[in-house]
Amino acid sequence: LFANKATMVPGTYQIEISWDDGVSAKVDLSNFIACDTDYSMLCDLVLFQTGELDSYGCSVKWTYGKEDEKVFISIRQYQLRQMAQEQQVVY
Repeated sequence: LFANKATMVPGTYQIEISWDDGVSAKVDLSNFIACDTDYSMLCDLVLFQTGELDSYGCSVKWTYGKEDEKVFISIRQYQLRQMAQEQQVVY
């Protein structure tokens, strides 16, 4: 199972994501980001909005930092699928 599209919803901590089996969802990550210190830097909405699907469809990723000190953050697509099911937003 791979994701084939992921779009950050402007002005929110939500991702519209679709998978190769035809399932789509709008996943709200606001609680996840607030509760997990590994992802707390994504509380910066400007940074959050830069998220993009990796080239393999395996995760949504963010990159930040200076050119010589880049830091990468990612959330695996299967985690997003599970969150969508828990939030009951799968369509």
